Amino acid sequence: MVYIKSWAQFQSQCMELYQSNPTKARYLIKAHPASQWLILKVTDDVRTIKYKSRSAAILNRFESLNKDLAAAMVGLPLPSRLQAEAEAKAVAEAASAAAASRASAADSNQMDVDAPADGNKGAAAAGGSGAGKSGTGAGGSGGGGGGKKKKKKGKK
Repeated sequence: MVYIKSWAQFQSQCMELYQSNPTKARYLIKAHPASQWLILKVTDDVRTIKYKSRSAAILNRFESLNKDLAAAMVGLPLPSRLQAEAEAKAVAEAASAAAASRASAADSNQMDVDAPADGNKGAAAAGGSGAGKSGTGAGGSGGGGGGKKKKKKGKK
C-alpha cells in the first residue's frame, strides 16, 4: 500500500472515497508511541488510502478530518465548510466596516481640538503614562503573582 504524502490530497480522497461508498467506508487510526508514528487509513475493502506522519501539527488536521467524516456519516453539512464560510463572511464584514469608516473619516476632515499636540491621543485616556501600574498585581486583576509574597521560614 502506498502512503499519500500531501495532507490536502489525502483529505480530499478520503471524502471522495466515503461519498462513493458510504455503507462500506471506514477509517482506522494506528499510533506507534515508541516510533512516534501516526497512521491514518481509510478503506472500503476495494480501495485503501493511507497517510503516515510523525508531526504533532497533524493532530489539528486530523481532528478537522474526523469532524468532517463524522458529519458526512450523519448527513450534516461539513464543519470545515461552515467555518470557511463564516470566516469569509467575517472578513467581508470587516472590509466593509473599514471602507465605511475610511469614507466617513474622509468626509469629516476636522481636527480634534481636545487631542494633545504630541499625537498620543489614547495615552491619557487609557492611563498609558505608567503611573499606578507596577505589574505586581496590586490592583487585583493584573497578571503576575498577585500582591502576596511568600512567608519566610524562621530558624528552628
